[in-house]
Amino acid sequence: MHSIHAEWQNELIFKIKIFSLQDRGIEIWARPIAPVVRADFSYAIVFLNRRTDGTPSEVSVINRELGLTHQAGYRVEDLYADKDYGILSPDDKITVDVNPSGIQIFVIFCS
Repeated sequence: MHSIHAEWQNELIFKIKIFSLQDRGIEIWARPIAPVVRADFSYAIVFLNRRTDGTPSEVSVINRELGLTHQAGYRVEDLYADKDYGILSPDDKITVDVNPSGIQIFVIFCS
């Protein structure tokens, strides 16, 4: 498991600090969005690669580490690739490749 800390930037967006990823130049940002199911938010999640070395970085995180704990799971969609990952549980892992100085944006809906 990663060492994790969520830092609110304002009332609408927060940065998820996963310290082992920060050392690699990776940042994860989240914003709660609708729909809300039984007090569990859906989220827009951004993976940001601050590296400039020319190779994509593979980022793997367990949904629970991102604060995604809705027991019925989440429908995960890659916004740019228009790819639907289906329903993932809190214990499933999201793995993405993020280009240098690039981002990956996911919309994660409570099921």
